[in-house]
Formats: sequence, C-alpha cells, structure tokens
Amino acid sequence: MTLSNYVSACREFRQELKALLSEEDVEELWADCARMGRQFWNGWQCDNSSDIQTFVESTPTVRGKRKKWHENVVFRRRLIYAAIQHVAHARCLLEEINNADLVPGGSYRLMASVAGIAYNHVVFDQRVTEWPFDGKNPFEET
Repeated sequence: MTLSNYVSACREFRQELKALLSEEDVEELWADCARMGRQFWNGWQCDNSSDIQTFVESTPTVRGKRKKWHENVVFRRRLIYAAIQHVAHARCLLEEINNADLVPGGSYRLMASVAGIAYNHVVFDQRVTEWPFDGKNPFEET
C-alpha cells in the first residue's frame, strides 16, 4: 500500500469511527468536553493513550467485544472521539510525509532540510479539525 493509499484509508476510517456515535452521543460528548475543558481533555488522552491506540488498531469485531470499552458510556464516547482525533493526526502526518517525498537515498543534509520543513507543515500549517462534528467546538472560549 502506498502512502497516498494510507492517507485515503485514514479519511475513510475517520468516517467509520464518527459513525459509531449517534446524534445523542455527540451532544452528550460536546457537553462533557465543554465541562472538562481542553487541558483536562489532553490529560485524559495521555492517561488513556494505550486504550486509544489499541482501539484504533482493532477490527470492528474486536472493538465490539472489549467490555471495558462499552461498560461506561462516557468512557466509550471519549474513547471514540480520541480515536477520531488519533486517526486525523495520523492522516495529517502520512499526507505530509507523502507530499514531502521523505524517502531514503539522498544526502543526510537534504533529508534533514526536507524533514524539518515537513515537521513545520504538520505542526504549524496543517490544522486538524479539533471538533469533527457539526456545530461549535466545545473547547473554544466563549
């Protein structure tokens, strides 16, 4: 699979994950995020990074069987939202690596130069939509 195929697959996967949340789930998740704020959300993601990674790696069948991921509805919503963000970040990185043509073979100076530019694009230029659902971002200050 080429990098551009992985980029496309990430876009599709993100949509698949979004479909796991009902309209009511999104409304409740929005309220939850608005209450906790961005700093708590970032900490929650760090504290649950192993579950997020495993959830993203798992097939739909495996995701459906993991009791921990379903016994608490708040945890389930947060986990799915974190997975959506995780996949969006992956797409952003893969797209930039593909666009920058970061492949071995050139001089290390050229690679360092191109990789630095690619990093800057990922961090500063390519904005991943923080709230991938319709409506206002719950983390934005009012």
